[in-house]
Amino acid sequence: ASGKEQRECVRQLESAQAQAAEYGAELSEKRAELATLQSSLDTLASDVAAAEERVRAKLRAMDSEQAEDASREEGTALKE
Repeated sequence: ASGKEQRECVRQLESAQAQAAEYGAELSEKRAELATLQSSLDTLASDVAAAEERVRAKLRAMDSEQAEDASREEGTALKE
C-alpha cells in the first residue's frame, strides 16, 4: 500500500475510534439517565404501594365501624 493509502487508513481508523469514544460517552450518559429514571420509578412504585396500604387500612376501619354500628343497631332493636 502506498503512503497515501496508509495515511487514509490511519485517518479512517482515528475517525472510527473518535466516533466509538463519542458513542461510548453517549451510552454512559444514557445509562445514567436510565438509572435515574429507574430510581424514580422505584420511588413511585413504593409510594403507590404505601398509598394502597393506607386505603386498605381505611377500608378495613370503615368495615369495622360499619360492623360495630350494625351490631349496636341490632342490640338496640333487640332491647326494644
